Amino acid sequence: MAEPAQPGRRVAARRLASFVSLGLLGLFVAGCSDPGAAYLETQSSIRSTLNSEHMPVASVSCTPQTGQLAWTDPPAHLHCHVRFKNGTAYTTPATVQPVVDQPDALTWNGPPNSSGTIDITKAPLPVPTSSLSAASPNSLFNASNLTPVVQALNKRFRNQSVVQLAIYPGELQAVIINSQNEARLVTTDGSGALKIGPARGVNGSRTAIYPNQITPSVVQQLAKLISSSKDGVPLAHISRFALAIRGQNAGWDIYPISGRIRFEALLQGQSPEVVTAHGKRALK
Repeated sequence: MAEPAQPGRRVAARRLASFVSLGLLGLFVAGCSDPGAAYLETQSSIRSTLNSEHMPVASVSCTPQTGQLAWTDPPAHLHCHVRFKNGTAYTTPATVQPVVDQPDALTWNGPPNSSGTIDITKAPLPVPTSSLSAASPNSLFNASNLTPVVQALNKRFRNQSVVQLAIYPGELQAVIINSQNEARLVTTDGSGALKIGPARGVNGSRTAIYPNQITPSVVQQLAKLISSSKDGVPLAHISRFALAIRGQNAGWDIYPISGRIRFEALLQGQSPEVVTAHGKRALK
């Protein structure tokens, strides 16, 4: 297993070598004969497939909002947020590949349920129980409030593997795997109290970070940067920070409450970007 990255350096995600295979479900779906906007095509595909094979979908939102693709265009790479009618949600990367004289080829990842059980390392995290605003003095986007929460998490799960993580203004959610390949859903509130779910066995390979790689000051700095940037949104409009692992690099996907943009940065705050319908650019 890789050692934790040092603060301030580019953070590499670690892969858990004890697992035997990559367990992500890959879905390959043919596009419509008249695809229109690529992001609309992808949203429709995800919705219809999950409605028939998983559970009812309330909404699907993909960014950037890519228009219709010509067969000479490069693939479009999207990021889609899926919310189910039972209140759970998850995010998935998606790719639209134009094909000559054929419907577009769409690929995206879905929560697996073929065995009849949900793998909590891939299943949607629960809807937060708190509706606290990011502008509240009690928000976890303030380092002084997030620090005791992270300390409690690190004390209880030191050197274990965080494979999913979401930080809301009033709640932190994490899925953590121990050395016995047991995964648990852990939630905390602003007091730092941990609510630990039951252990569930896990098969397959996962990428992860350590709890001590979560740096509260970075969350605060990124929230302030987004709220002060001309490309950003007001602090009260920031919804959550979600752990994002792209290849060997760990980072944050930062979502507004609503809108057609999101923000990205590496785990220690480097390379902040805004993602819009026109692509990515540095956040200034």
